[in-house]
Parts: sequence; structure tokens; C-alpha cells
Amino acid sequence: MTFSLRPATQQDLPFLLKLRIDSMESHLHTAGIYLTTAQHEARILHQFEHANVVLLAGTPIGLLKYESRQNCVHIMQFQLVPACQGKGYGRTILSQVIAAAGQKPVTLKVLKQNPAKRLYLSMGFEQVGEDADEYHLRYTPVEQ
Repeated sequence: MTFSLRPATQQDLPFLLKLRIDSMESHLHTAGIYLTTAQHEARILHQFEHANVVLLAGTPIGLLKYESRQNCVHIMQFQLVPACQGKGYGRTILSQVIAAAGQKPVTLKVLKQNPAKRLYLSMGFEQVGEDADEYHLRYTPVEQ
């Protein structure tokens, strides 16, 4: 499988909105969070300069919004279309992010009701905190 990233553009907004609703809304509802379409759009547009469309053989299948900071790589949003979930794609993409981070830790937050937490923990992420809705996770690279 060949995955690539390309910067998201305004033309991607319809795809990204559908992706967000299809991949996140059930988890949000389980958490008691009900967002309007405008609120979903605002979340997509927040720090949009860091948004990348995930491509599989040139076809858009997801969103990876992340920022390489001085002390870590922080994943703000990671979503795959439901048809691409549970196939190892997320693991492969996250492995690429971890490899590209080098010796920097990788951090992210995951909704408490989102089963993706199992994936993150199985890849070596550790829970380092939490708030009312999310677990805060961190992958710390092994010293070499």
C-alpha cells in the first residue's frame, strides 16, 4: 500500500466535511457532543494550514492534521473514511508519522469513546493525561 499526503485546499472541504461526519459523529454522540454542520466546518478549518489529505494510490481516504513543533510532533486530527478503517491503514500511516518524527515524541488526543485508542496504545502510545472528553496520549521514541 502506498500512502501519500498532500496539503488540503478549499476544494477539499466537501470531502473533509463528509469524512468528519462519517468518521466522528457516532463517537461524538456517544460522548454526548452534538455539533452542527457549521461547528464541524469550524473544526476542519481550525489550523487548516496543517491539514493534509491522506491518499491511497492517489485517492483521498482521510485527513491527517499535524504540526511539527520544536519539542514534538502533535497530531490534531486523524480520520479515515469508514471503509478504510480496520485494515491496518491507520497503523501504517501513524508508523510513517512516528518514523518521520525521529527522536521527537508524537502526541495526540482521542475521544474517550473512540475505539481508535486501542490502536494508539498497541503502537506504544501511553496515556499521559485526560480531560472531560479526551485522553491525552504520547509516543516516546526509544533512545538510540
